[in-house]
Amino acid sequence: MPTSSDEDPLAWFNRTAAEIRFLLGGAPARSGFVGIFIKFGLFGSQLTVDREHLKFLRDLTNFLHPEPPIFDSQVIKKWNGINHALIGAFGPLPASKADFRDQSVAMATMAAFPLLEDVARRVTGGWTADGFLIKDIGPEFGLTRGKPSEVRAASYRAGQRISLLEHKLRLMHIALRDDVRGTLESLSKAIARSAPASLTGNSLYERLSGIRNDWLHGSRAEGWEGLLVSLLLALIYFPTAADPDMITCAEWKSKIAPPTA
Repeated sequence: MPTSSDEDPLAWFNRTAAEIRFLLGGAPARSGFVGIFIKFGLFGSQLTVDREHLKFLRDLTNFLHPEPPIFDSQVIKKWNGINHALIGAFGPLPASKADFRDQSVAMATMAAFPLLEDVARRVTGGWTADGFLIKDIGPEFGLTRGKPSEVRAASYRAGQRISLLEHKLRLMHIALRDDVRGTLESLSKAIARSAPASLTGNSLYERLSGIRNDWLHGSRAEGWEGLLVSLLLALIYFPTAADPDMITCAEWKSKIAPPTA
């Protein structure tokens, strides 16, 4: 377990939340811009990557250590690979290395979304590594399908395959303990405020799912996608480092199952 104040998981958790707010434009801008991007989901909002984000990734990579069963050694290796690729992509490079930057961004994005899905599975214990649900997921879980103007409830039977990233993330959200869930909700509300007033959705998880689908269908990754996923993983990791048995809420454990590797 961490012993110094610099390694306190709660301090890291708060620092991670602050870094996400800076990325999403929910905090005053800092100096040292690396890139500004005007796309996050169908209804875009500005994202700003700066040198402090790169410093955070370097510090994070030095801190990370396995915390089974969710963050075992394989998860940590994949996560560190994402972070190293992002540091290389956003670091200072001559124009002749533009291809290296694009390749690093693509590698980080390619690895980030599957890792986020795997961590969601490990947190919930709700489906197998192949995506087959262990128990029924009824309407009471609040999953939906369809456009904002045509939303309908979604449910699954045990044994069905769950494939939508948004549904996996929403189930993970329900499973997380109150303080982690509350931080994610505040971030999601801030993002939703940037959508046109006529829309009802456009939450963090909807946007992440949309961006992942766009990338799978050929859209060019810009780099912030992997950074945002890495920061979200950190929001889940640090409470786990503080107390591996308390990342999921008791209500979820009674509904589904404890986390599994």
